Amino acid sequence: MFDLLRWDTAGVGAGGRVAESSELRGRGDTVEDMIAWLNGVLDQREGTAREATECPWMWKPLPGGKAKLALVGADEQIVLLAASADSLPSAHDASHIALNGPAQILADVAADRAILGALTAALDEHDGQSRAWDSDSERARTETVTLKQVVRVLAAKYATWPGYQEVWPS
Repeated sequence: MFDLLRWDTAGVGAGGRVAESSELRGRGDTVEDMIAWLNGVLDQREGTAREATECPWMWKPLPGGKAKLALVGADEQIVLLAASADSLPSAHDASHIALNGPAQILADVAADRAILGALTAALDEHDGQSRAWDSDSERARTETVTLKQVVRVLAAKYATWPGYQEVWPS
């Protein structure tokens, strides 16, 4: 039987897997590369969430056969079969799964995309200003450094994903 509880980020993602690092964009060490890579990660998370069974999920008893319980989604689609109540996720795992359902992941992705969009626009604007030799250039350089740090923090959320560059946090 398929063991859902043994999957980690090396085994999940759109189409049931995470892209190899060669499939993700942004393989260099610039902020632009980091943003491109983050957009690839967000594409994966969004695709996975859209393919997932909608919450709420509920356990239902199954009559006969080896499987005694079925975890079904809101659409009654079977998500997981269990041979006994002993093979069910713990209450903590069940809560974690419920708090990270497809709708929540889509909301997280939308928020991260909005942040990246705003950061990209601001970086583009500040890039020109930081090259100017006027009184605002120091402020523009400081704001640019701050914006780049926000991108680094967003990328750090996915440090275990393929393609994450160790040089990005610095």
